[in-house]
Amino acid sequence: MRILILLFSTFIISFLPIPATDLQKVKKSKLIYESILKNGWLEEKRELGYKLGKMGEEAEPFILKLYDAESYWDRYAAITASSIYKSDKINERLVDSYLRDHMVEVESEQLLLSQTDSYTATLLEKWDTELREEPKKKILRLLAISKDPRAKEFIKAEIEDQKSKYRSSAFQWFCSKNDIKDNDYIRSKLADKVLRSFVLKYILETGDKKDKKLMLDVLSEESIGNTDFTYALGGVKKWGNFQEQEAEYTKTLQNTKHEESLKLYAILLFGEFRSEAIRDSLCGLAKNARDQSLRLTASEVLIPFQDVKNIECLKRISTEEYQTASKSFGFVDAVAMFATLGISNIMKGIQENRSRSSFLGRQTEIKKHLQFLELKIKE
Repeated sequence: MRILILLFSTFIISFLPIPATDLQKVKKSKLIYESILKNGWLEEKRELGYKLGKMGEEAEPFILKLYDAESYWDRYAAITASSIYKSDKINERLVDSYLRDHMVEVESEQLLLSQTDSYTATLLEKWDTELREEPKKKILRLLAISKDPRAKEFIKAEIEDQKSKYRSSAFQWFCSKNDIKDNDYIRSKLADKVLRSFVLKYILETGDKKDKKLMLDVLSEESIGNTDFTYALGGVKKWGNFQEQEAEYTKTLQNTKHEESLKLYAILLFGEFRSEAIRDSLCGLAKNARDQSLRLTASEVLIPFQDVKNIECLKRISTEEYQTASKSFGFVDAVAMFATLGISNIMKGIQENRSRSSFLGRQTEIKKHLQFLELKIKE
């Protein structure tokens, strides 16, 4: 009896209507693929890529073909298709494009960043097979911002591995998430000499007034690196009171061990402060600093003092020709991120120090002030 029922069921099923065949999707996918190749407009290729991705599994062979296309516009269409349809093969090709195809690196990166969790497995597999250092760092960046537990476990393991050449990079990207859930773990690395700067940066970006003492303690250390110094001084700017800011500004200007880049940075942070000690330090920098951008900025900040004692300080910069910005001052560019913390004059000051036309305009204002002081002393 059971055999008869089974045979009858099979007979009935054989006559049921069959859903739209996969062949139709294959044909439509092929038409979209051919349209992408023929189309000469990037935006239209992009839209067609989305349509191709919506075709699903039947579109996979055509998406893979687009990844192999000579035209990077066609490869770009493959990436847009990959934002809709995902499979192990498609995910692998997308990650490969990010790591190796500089023509579509930005587009593939944007997709990976927007859907990082979806690619964690692929990224972990790539980590094991990739031998080159730079691609590995790019993989680390993506894994560090993934919320997938596997990625977080991997990144922490890399951080804890004292022998890993990627330890610093892993921790840097891990901190960049600014995830409050990781706060205690990140701060626990403050005593780690290799990772300390990243911790200070993280605290500066996510901390509060309770962290002011920490920043002041860092500044009081006998031996402090430039990067640690900039983050700690930024913390005083962010959370310190008037007396604390003025004191740290004065000490920075007077410290003969500090590099000139740090003094310029301090001026850009605290240039509105005025005292005789500050004026005297600025005067010395205006006359004797090796780098023109520091001499210019120090001279400029002296103007509001309206002090005739500054005449000798301003003479050198008032007669100089413009000099190309020193490469040694590239370090200051690294702290331009403080613009996002409400200290926008840093970025503005750095940019102004690198322009010939800006130099001439600022020099003219200094000359006018110098003439004013010389006239004032005659009275």
